[in-house]
Amino acid sequence: MDTVPSGHPGRVPPVAALWAGCLAALLAGCAAGRVVDGAYENPATGFRIPVPAAPWVPVTIPDVDVAFEHPSAAATIAAFSTCEGPRRPPLRILARRLFFGLKEREVVEQAPVSLDGAEALRTVVHADQDGAPVVVESVVVRRGPCVYDLVLAARPRIYPAVRPDFERLVAGWRPLAAGP
Repeated sequence: MDTVPSGHPGRVPPVAALWAGCLAALLAGCAAGRVVDGAYENPATGFRIPVPAAPWVPVTIPDVDVAFEHPSAAATIAAFSTCEGPRRPPLRILARRLFFGLKEREVVEQAPVSLDGAEALRTVVHADQDGAPVVVESVVVRRGPCVYDLVLAARPRIYPAVRPDFERLVAGWRPLAAGP
């Protein structure tokens, strides 16, 4: 059992700045998880995802459960979760909050999906982040009182190359038996 290392002190990954700025207020109260047998587990909110293989490296982003940066590409994968009780806003509203702070955003894909029997919504957005184009793909999953956000942010030229790693992470999402 390992803890997730904290990345490079004082250095914000290129795309990870997206999360630090526009999501911090939404994500307060996330509990720390751990890596067990090649998967990240968060017992507080009850989910497990596979850790992306090298060259992805763990990085710390404030108020995000776990994040990984691709060191040779401008790409970040992040996962975060909240458990709020009986509030049940529509998934499209939950997905939209992930894109606050991005300029000139255009939803290019949005479709319902199912992850391990839980309802989910996959969204792909093309946007501008600090004057540079970015593609953000999210899968928002709702299970019981909890919402799980799985997000990939990458520059458009890099996105097709790193998307399969994100797809493997999404396909491997599982609720923990002892979750909320």
